[in-house]
Amino acid sequence: MSDSRKKSTFPIWLALSGALAIGGGALVRDRVEYGKRSNFVASLSRDTLLASTEKEIRIEESDYYSMVVDRLKASYIDSVEDEQELAIGAVRGMVQSLDDPLASYMNKEQFEAFAAMQQGRFYGIGVELRYVYSKRPSKEERATAEGETTPVDLADFIPDLVVSAVAPGSPAEKAGILPGDRIESVGGKWVLSTEAIKAWRLENEKIRKSKIDDAEMDRQLRALQDRSQSGVTPARARDKITLATTGSIEVSWKRDGKSQKATLTNQVTTVPPVEKRPDGSVSLRLFSGAAEKLKPLLEGTGPLTLDLRNSTLGSTEAMREVLSLVAPAGVYGEFINENGRPPEPLESNGSATKRPLTLIVDGATRGAAEVLALALQSGGLAKLEGPKMAGEPAMVKVAVLPDGSGYSLPTGRYRTEVKK
Repeated sequence: MSDSRKKSTFPIWLALSGALAIGGGALVRDRVEYGKRSNFVASLSRDTLLASTEKEIRIEESDYYSMVVDRLKASYIDSVEDEQELAIGAVRGMVQSLDDPLASYMNKEQFEAFAAMQQGRFYGIGVELRYVYSKRPSKEERATAEGETTPVDLADFIPDLVVSAVAPGSPAEKAGILPGDRIESVGGKWVLSTEAIKAWRLENEKIRKSKIDDAEMDRQLRALQDRSQSGVTPARARDKITLATTGSIEVSWKRDGKSQKATLTNQVTTVPPVEKRPDGSVSLRLFSGAAEKLKPLLEGTGPLTLDLRNSTLGSTEAMREVLSLVAPAGVYGEFINENGRPPEPLESNGSATKRPLTLIVDGATRGAAEVLALALQSGGLAKLEGPKMAGEPAMVKVAVLPDGSGYSLPTGRYRTEVKK
C-alpha cells in the first residue's frame, strides 16, 4: 500500500479497529442487560469487607448474600428500600451465569410470552427460538473471558439465533420460515453471531487487501463501518420477534447458505396441542391440556401415528400426563444430573393404549417431545420414523417470581435405562 493510501485510509482504519470489537462490546451489553455474571463478586472478595489475617475465610452462601445486600444498601448513592428487587436481581444473575441455553431468566413481558407458548399461543411472528453455539466455550475459556486476564475471541461466545419451532398458520409459516433457519437480521439490523462477525472481519480484510483506489477504499470502509454499528444482540432480536402482538417487522433468515427476507405481521397465533389430520395422523404438541385432547383419539384398536415434528421445548408436566395416558404403570427411564442428587424416575401411573403407535420425529423434535419419543420407544410401545432428533431430552422446570418475572432451569437429562 502506498504512503498516500495509508494516509488517506488511516482515519477509517482507526475507526474500524474499534468496530472489530463490536461482537465483544455487544456481548458485554447483553450480559449486563440480561444479568450475566460480572467480576463484582470477585472484586468484593478482595475488598475490606472480607479482609482477614487468617489464611482462609469461609462464609455460608446465605450470609454472603446478606452481606452483599447490606453493603449495597450502605454504599449506594440513593436509598435502597426494595430488597425484593435486589433478590430478583440476584436470581437473574445466578440463572444467567449458568451459561446454558435452556436456563433463562425472563422479565415480566418475556415470561408472559413464554407462559402463553406453553398454552399454545405464540406471540410475534409465531416462532420458538433457541441459541446455538458454533463453538461451545469450555468453562476455562468462559472464566478467562470473564476475568479478562488473557485476550480471547469473544465472537466464539455469541450464539446463532435459530428457529426451533414454527407455529402452524403463523406469519412465519406463511413466509416460509422453517425449523433450523438462522435469523440474520431483524428490523433492518443484523443479528450478532459468530458467523456474522467472522464474515464481517473477512470482508474487512478483503477490502484492505484489494487493489481499488483510495477513494473507493474509503467509501467501502465507511459503508462497512456504518453497517457494523447497526447490529443487535441475539437476546434483543429474540424479543423483537417473539413479544409483540401488533405492527410488523422485517426479518431475514438463512438456510443452506441462502438468505431470504420478508416483512411479517405480529399477532397471537393459537395452536391446538392435538390436531387430527385428514390422513388420520395426529399432530401432538406438549402444551398444557395435551393429554385431555388426545384421550378421545386413542379409542379403538387400529394403528395410530403421532407427529412430534416441529415441537417446541414443551411442558414436562404435559409429557408426563401423555405418558400415563398411553403407557402401562411403570418406570420409563430417569432424569439424571451431575450434582449428586438422586436420579428422578419418569413414571407412568396409567394403562397402555390398545392402539399400536408410530411416532414421526425429526431434528426439530426436542425437549419434552424427545423424552416422550425415547420413553415410548425404549418401552416397546411405539416405533419411531424419521431422522435423528435434536438431542435435547431434558427436563426443564419453570418458576415464577413475585414481580411476574420468572426463569426456566434444566434439572435433569433423560436416559432410558434405570441404574440400580
